[in-house]
Amino acid sequence: MKKNPSRIDEILERDSEFVSLKLDRFYEVLRKLRYEGKQNLGRNLDEAGQMLKFFKGHLAEHMREEEKIIFPFLETYIPRLQPMVYLLLS
Repeated sequence: MKKNPSRIDEILERDSEFVSLKLDRFYEVLRKLRYEGKQNLGRNLDEAGQMLKFFKGHLAEHMREEEKIIFPFLETYIPRLQPMVYLLLS
C-alpha cells in the first residue's frame, strides 16, 4: 500500500512541532539546573534524564522517517545533492 505523501508531510510537521516544544522544555530544565541550586537538583536531574531518554528514542525514529521521505526525493529531483545524501546516510 502506497502512503499518501501529504499525509506523511502532515505527520512529520506535527511531530517536528512536538519535538520543538520538548526542546524548549529541555532548555528550561537545563536553565533550572544551572540556577536553582542544590535544593531542586534531584528533581531537575530526573527531568533532564527523562528528556534525554525521550530524545534518544524519539529523535532517532523521527530522523529515520524523514530519511525515508526526504532523501529519495532529493536523489530523484535534485540529483546534484546525491553525494551529500550518501554522506548523510553513511
